[in-house]
Amino acid sequence: MGVLEQIVKIICGFTPTPGASVTVPLGTGYSKEKDMADKVEKLTKLQQTAIDRFQPHDGFTYCNVGLEYIAHELGCHDLDGRTAACMVQHASELCISKPDEWREDSWERAMAHAAQGKLAFFGIVAPPGEQHGHVASVAARPPEPSGSWGQNVPVLANVGKTNGFLRLSQCFLLSQKPTLKCFLWEPTNS
Repeated sequence: MGVLEQIVKIICGFTPTPGASVTVPLGTGYSKEKDMADKVEKLTKLQQTAIDRFQPHDGFTYCNVGLEYIAHELGCHDLDGRTAACMVQHASELCISKPDEWREDSWERAMAHAAQGKLAFFGIVAPPGEQHGHVASVAARPPEPSGSWGQNVPVLANVGKTNGFLRLSQCFLLSQKPTLKCFLWEPTNS
């Protein structure tokens, strides 16, 4: 009895007929493209849910709650229970303490990361004159031109004063560009 026949006997509990073959209908196997498309669809749905659910109310905005929701649903619990400024600060620390999962990276890599259905976000600790920071998840969309920034910029799933899929330049000021940070999270089991 060959190795394949032994495996079938162990798993299925019977010995296959000599010369018999196993067939699998086409289209039932794993597809890397389908898997990635499913991940992008999940990320986009989570982002849209956050945009819809966490609207500004009574002068308060909920960017941190929106990002926490998206991250949590993707399996990341490192940002739970934090303000936006604390998320940015903590993510910086996680890049050192968990380098297999977290890294600070470029806009281009953030867009490529999101295009695979993975978590990437931009954040700033505290804009000048503001009491708190801001965070926004990178959408799996191509960059769009920004007249105010003079370049193509990523599209973000923004939860804040204005909710929606907005250009980076609509979520952060040009004056904040030097202190703007971009983080990518990759689960260790992916």
